[in-house]
Amino acid sequence: MAIELRSQPTPVNTLGSTSTAIATYLIGPIEGSKIKGCKPSMCFDDGSGDLEVAAIYSTSDDGITWGAGTALTSYGSTAGWTYASDVDLSSAAKAYFKFGFAARNKTATAIECARCVLIVELTFT
Repeated sequence: MAIELRSQPTPVNTLGSTSTAIATYLIGPIEGSKIKGCKPSMCFDDGSGDLEVAAIYSTSDDGITWGAGTALTSYGSTAGWTYASDVDLSSAAKAYFKFGFAARNKTATAIECARCVLIVELTFT
């Protein structure tokens, strides 16, 4: 069984750093004990300049304390849709999942922003 979750177009921002990314979660939290995997797709547009984004997820046992974001895709800076391969999440199984973006500067140090849409097709055990 699979379901598709889609975010609204949402702004994401950087800190003005090439090493530190800002996480913006767009989908969730959702109950995750039966999640087997996902197939993320993302659209990145209207960038203000030197910015790159990656789709990420985070997990929680209680819905309050969340782990660090884990990449579902590599960082990209090309506007338009990016379609990723299936990602196995069975080893990350926790009570809750949330999905979003990590944004960082590509080379410069100005604070940048862009609009992103995330689609996650989830598969279940």
